[in-house]
Amino acid sequence: PGPAYNTIGAAARLAFQSSLHQQSTWTNITTAQAYERICTFWNVFVQDRFISLTFGRPYTIHETDIQVEAPADLSERVSKAPTNLAVIVSHH
Repeated sequence: PGPAYNTIGAAARLAFQSSLHQQSTWTNITTAQAYERICTFWNVFVQDRFISLTFGRPYTIHETDIQVEAPADLSERVSKAPTNLAVIVSHH
């Protein structure tokens, strides 16, 4: 469990350092870039939960730190809204 737990912990820390957990901080990016960041964050989150639960270790990412919408929420709006991220973030 050590290597997997340590690796996902490092990935989670990188996600936080890159502000992937705070969608409101993303500026001047396209809808596609926002969607990529959202998917990356949620993939790290799911792996953090899986590995932590599997090995009985604490989570690295806590729900109270998350300010990112679910990928499905964004993809539904992409077809209805302009590709300006400011429009998407303002609806969040």
